[in-house]
Parts: sequence; C-alpha cells; structure tokens
Amino acid sequence: MNDNIALDSIRKFFNVATRGRTYLNVAYIWLAFPLGIAYFVFLVTGSALSLGLSLLWIGLLLAALFIMLIWALGQFERILSRWMLGEPMTTTKSSANTFWQWLRGIVKESSTWKGAAFLLLKFPVGLACWVASVVAFAFSLAFLVAPFADYRGEVEMGLYSIQDPTGGWLFSLAGVLLLFVTLHLHNAMGLLWRFMARHLLGAQMIEEAAA
Repeated sequence: MNDNIALDSIRKFFNVATRGRTYLNVAYIWLAFPLGIAYFVFLVTGSALSLGLSLLWIGLLLAALFIMLIWALGQFERILSRWMLGEPMTTTKSSANTFWQWLRGIVKESSTWKGAAFLLLKFPVGLACWVASVVAFAFSLAFLVAPFADYRGEVEMGLYSIQDPTGGWLFSLAGVLLLFVTLHLHNAMGLLWRFMARHLLGAQMIEEAAA
C-alpha cells in the first residue's frame, strides 16, 4: 500500500510536464506582468484625469469612458481566466433598454469595481509571480547546463561552494529535478490567480436585449 502511494506521488511529480494546464499557467504568468503594468498606468492616468477634470463636462465624459473601459478590461480578464486558468465564470444578466441604463447598471454593479481591484492587483502580484518564474527557470537552467559551462564541477553559492565529482552531470540531473519543481511552482501560482479571479471576477454582467 505504501509502495503504491509512493509510486503515485512520483508519477504525479513527473506528470506535471505532460499537463497542458501547466504550460497555460506559465503563459498566463508571463502575460500577467506586462498586462499588469499596462493596467496600472491606465488606472492611475484614468483616475487622475477623471478626478482632475470632474468639474468640467469633459471630465464627466472621461469618467464614463474610464468606467466603460474598466468594465471591458474586466470582461477581457474573465476570458483569460476562463481559457488559460480554467476558472469558470458565473454571469448575471441585465435587461437595460438604453445605453444610459446599461452604463448606470455597470456603475452600480459590484463586479465592475471588483474587476477594477483585480486590474490594480495584477501589477504587484504579476510582478512577484514573474520574478519568481524568472529566478526559478534561471536557477534550473544554470544547473542543467553545468556540464557544458566554464564552472562545471563547482558552483559558488555565496560563502559556500558545491563540488560535483562527475564534472557537472550531477548538477545537470539536479537541474532536471529543479525544472519539475519549477513547473509545480507555476501551477501553485496559477492556483493563486484562480483564487483571485474567483473572488474578484466571479460575477460578470452581460447585456440581454429587451424582449
């Protein structure tokens, strides 16, 4: 029984490389960082212009456009979460008859502002995940190419150095294992993004034409 559990654990550890979801998580994490920067710039600039010009009629138009773009970007993020993270998105329906009713509806809808919070969080969380991804892949790659690098047989780690009597091949084997650990790390970060999407993007509003 214990042998079966051990074999299942080993199989699950290495099967991470055969799951399509793993590579979708990697792609999502690498996409989240540039999107997070763009969203942050958009939110800061849009809120500053809307508030700064709020006493003028053009400020009201900018505020309306800003809210509509937030809603649209929230919809885009729901699509990404559905197709790349596999997180199902629930929907609520609006029976607005006019554009202004629809606009008033999305202003009142809590999912619009939760979506805005998701867009804002995408920058710091996306940055942290991207840094973790780069460091993990770089560390794995450094060990993988150890037999072919100038430092083969020895790796300096601050005040300590690790010797490899095989000329770097043990390091390369360790790099393979680290690469699997890195893929598991990306799946864990994917779960973090799914958690955020579920709680901040879990309800969306779509238009439904009046009967």
